[in-house]
Amino acid sequence: MVILLAQLVICTGCWDAKDIGELGLPIIGGYDVPDPVKDKKEKDARVVITALLPNLDPKAKEEVRVERVAARTVGETREKRNRFDPDFFTVSSLQAAVIGEELAKRGVFGNVIDLDLVYRDPKIKHTMYLAIVEGRADELLQVKVKDYGNLGVYLLELLRRAGKKSFIPSTTLFMFGVNSMGPGENPVVPLIKVQGKDRVSITGVGIFKKDKLIAKARFRDTRALMLLRGLKTSGQIPFILQKNGQVLDRGTVNVSNSRKVKVEKKGDQFHYFVTINLQGKLLEHYSEESFLKRENLLKDIEKAVESELTRDCRTFISKMQQEFGVDCIDVTDHALSKWRYEVQEIIDSEEFVKSVKIDVKVKVNLENVGDRT
Repeated sequence: MVILLAQLVICTGCWDAKDIGELGLPIIGGYDVPDPVKDKKEKDARVVITALLPNLDPKAKEEVRVERVAARTVGETREKRNRFDPDFFTVSSLQAAVIGEELAKRGVFGNVIDLDLVYRDPKIKHTMYLAIVEGRADELLQVKVKDYGNLGVYLLELLRRAGKKSFIPSTTLFMFGVNSMGPGENPVVPLIKVQGKDRVSITGVGIFKKDKLIAKARFRDTRALMLLRGLKTSGQIPFILQKNGQVLDRGTVNVSNSRKVKVEKKGDQFHYFVTINLQGKLLEHYSEESFLKRENLLKDIEKAVESELTRDCRTFISKMQQEFGVDCIDVTDHALSKWRYEVQEIIDSEEFVKSVKIDVKVKVNLENVGDRT
């Protein structure tokens, strides 16, 4: 009995518990450089933090509220917020971060997030999704999306599901940190943009050199990037089947991807061989030709898809080497397993990326189809 009574003393619950009604639970955090007009009084400010917070009061007119603070550091924005927000602000509920384009160009770590703090603080989720705003994050978070009362839920689901149904990466804070610190690796992050008065859309992918945004890729290049990088996803690819300049068929395939990378070294020349494998099915085609009467029709469609994707991938590789000067398809680091001491100091250099040879081969395998598709 004495033991049971003693246990009651030390098992009385959580001493520092706070009612959920007293908490500020941010869904989305926006990060920007100071605006020369809006923040002209904040002369020492280096960062603007915009938080999208749910209104927990059932009588509130809006589901969310937007709070914007400019300060010298991220921590100081929380201190300033305490002056006008009665709730306790907790970063553990932050589900996604959207970063303004100008700040991303200057560098994420050191400007937005203290890298050491991020990976030591258990309250900050490493599964937080990231996106780059074409424009300013504080302006995007003011948009009221049609048919969605909560922009935070809309953005979170948009970023979370992008990689499952289209050729767009879903990038988390953890992935960004690993790619920005690892030799021969660089992050890629979805781009989002306000379109019209009530719509926010994914517009492509931001290409980084470590933690700095250096280029943008639109959808055709983004598809090639995803396949070359080996980020597993699935999506629809249209095709046109031609012979002697005449269109025989057109349609769409739905495929999922995988890749293999092989590297060889001859003298000082590194040669990479990338094989992209696509598995899927034919969704639609518009010719009246029957698969039963023409046995090779499915094979011809596979070859048409292979040809187009091979051409797109080669175009993107050339652009990556000649324009970007960084490995954004995650292949050069494969040389580290065999020749680490030779390449670890030069693998991130523009000269190394431009000097390597990269060959790509695409293989498409579509499921058998019946006569009617």
